[in-house]
Amino acid sequence: MKQFYVFLIAMSLTLAVSAQKKGFHIGLKAGVNGNKLEGKSFDQEFSYNYLLGGFFQIPLGKRFGIQPEILFSQAKTTTSSNLSSPFNANDPNNKDVSLNYLDIPIMLNMGGNFKIQVGPQYSILMNSHNTLLQNGQDAFKNGNFYLGGGFQWKTPLLGLHLGGRYLIGLNDINSVSSQDNWKSQSLQVSAGFIF
Repeated sequence: MKQFYVFLIAMSLTLAVSAQKKGFHIGLKAGVNGNKLEGKSFDQEFSYNYLLGGFFQIPLGKRFGIQPEILFSQAKTTTSSNLSSPFNANDPNNKDVSLNYLDIPIMLNMGGNFKIQVGPQYSILMNSHNTLLQNGQDAFKNGNFYLGGGFQWKTPLLGLHLGGRYLIGLNDINSVSSQDNWKSQSLQVSAGFIF
């Protein structure tokens, strides 16, 4: 995964100068990812972790554009010791589970320095025991499709941007049983730089 981040930073720095000439912008971001899984076997509260990655801003008009992103995020939750039973917060056998995702949102940007953003996101569950190619093959089975909305504000301070986004999972990610649906939600707050 470290090679991915080195590649992303090198690509961003190489393209930054030429991208601005054409109206394209490149950005880096990091922040907090609040995640919640809904289902009778899970703690129903948000847990807070991190996200980091980069994006491109591609203009489609004076006040519209698209923003494809590549983000690495982590989600944590507490599960019941028995996935088929309702969550009991007092059960000492509960397990903490960490899930690592490669997120690919494509946001529609509307506005100037303050942009409203809406769009889809596809998140691929990354298995640390698999290669990148194996994770890619499993993406169709282990992925989650989201619909999101939020904002991004480019401040007057050296390209610093601040943003917030809410994402709601649209598909059932329960691969254990068909008895209940597991849906996920994310609340993200981020900051970074636009070049």
